[in-house]
Amino acid sequence: YRLKNIIIIILVLVNSFLLASLSTRQIAERNARRQTEEQLAALFAAIWEIPFSVSAYSGQRILLTIAISAGLFLLSSLASLRYLKKVTVSELLKEEAAERSEKLRRGMKNDGRESVFS
Repeated sequence: YRLKNIIIIILVLVNSFLLASLSTRQIAERNARRQTEEQLAALFAAIWEIPFSVSAYSGQRILLTIAISAGLFLLSSLASLRYLKKVTVSELLKEEAAERSEKLRRGMKNDGRESVFS
């Protein structure tokens, strides 16, 4: 049992080292890609003689944007839910059908002088 536990500990340590190595490599690759994109954007801006500025995205601002979007979604969902508790969808469809038939009647009374969709 001791040998088995020692082997498991060694494997866990090797896996954690490999995970750390992989994550640092990915971070370095992402930073290099971002730097290359910024340099290309600056080069094109210089060629076309337009002003160039780099705006970095921060995690805090992204989370704030997600929170605001989720809040607005919830607020609109609650408003819709409250409205639909008062009025059913079938009532809304009946009202729309009544308006459409009224427009058709008005169109026939005017002998075609007025458009049906006006």
